[in-house]
Parts: sequence; structure tokens; C-alpha cells
Amino acid sequence: MPIRGYTLMNISESVMEIMIDTRREYNLLSKEELVAMYNDGEQNGFQGTHMKVVYFVALHLAFMDAFNSSPFKVTEIYIGFTGPIVGNEKGTWDFVQVDHLNNQDL
Repeated sequence: MPIRGYTLMNISESVMEIMIDTRREYNLLSKEELVAMYNDGEQNGFQGTHMKVVYFVALHLAFMDAFNSSPFKVTEIYIGFTGPIVGNEKGTWDFVQVDHLNNQDL
């Protein structure tokens, strides 16, 4: 099972600059592209390096810029995925509703 949350500590100034630059790049993407990026990350989790987390923090900030809300769970030092999302006709996003009973063999 992929890691769904990560504690982020000790952000250097150079890493903060990367996060800010990445946020600017993400702000150029469409809302559909942001949703797709989030869902890809949600499916695969926090794989790899500390920098992968920095990119997800930038994605969280881009969601705040584009939607005024984010599907990430964020505290001062923690970021985590909260489940898959889908764009909606209002130009925002919703969590995907999963009916667990339909996915089970009875």
C-alpha cells in the first residue's frame, strides 16, 4: 500500500524556492490537469524522495489558487492524500464516492 501522508520538516531556502517556482508552473495548468496530477499522486502515494513531497505541497498550493480549496490534508508539518477526486460542472472538485458493497464478491 502506498504511503498516503508525509511529515515535512527542515525546508531549506533553496527547496522553498523550488516549491514556489513549481507552484507557478502548476498555476499555468488547467483545473483538469491539476485533478489528474492529484489523482496520480493519490494512487501512487509518496514514492521516492523528499523532493516529491515538495512538489505535492506546490500542488496543494496550486489547488488553493485555482479552487480556493484543496483535497490534501495539511497541517503545519504534515501533508496527506485524502482520496481520489473528480472535477465537477461547477469548476471545482468533489471526492469520488466509493460504494464498497458493489466491489465485494458476495
